Amino acid sequence: PDLVTISELKAGYYGRSHLYIDEWGKAPDNEFAYNALFDLIDYCASNPSQVVLSISTNYTLKDFESIYGSALLRRIDESCIGISYGE
Repeated sequence: PDLVTISELKAGYYGRSHLYIDEWGKAPDNEFAYNALFDLIDYCASNPSQVVLSISTNYTLKDFESIYGSALLRRIDESCIGISYGE
């Protein structure tokens, strides 16, 4: 699989793509990272025929929501074919 930039993904250069975010929560916990992830998840939710999204995280569902908020969790639920939470 090729690694692509968010711009390439949004431009649809590769046709339908499967985006897999592994180890969610390992990225720096700052506003820029949050905004970039939210933008990407929002794009996936708005373009389900373009991007298939899967996520894995070591956070439990409760911890994930308390850290990232219910708005991001709703977007993920709308766009994600699978999310694997920690226990």
